[in-house]
Amino acid sequence: MNLIETIGLGVAGNFAHHLEQAGELKDFENVVTKELNAPKCILPFINCC
Repeated sequence: MNLIETIGLGVAGNFAHHLEQAGELKDFENVVTKELNAPKCILPFINCC
């Protein structure tokens, strides 16, 4: 599969407590979700290399 020039979505969430492990929990402290461990944002990215 050729992934050059593809578009994708990344999800910043906390269902596996990765935000604490990466030291990024404070960056999302003002994001309100229905469930505490729900995803906090969706990040689009482009692989152009």
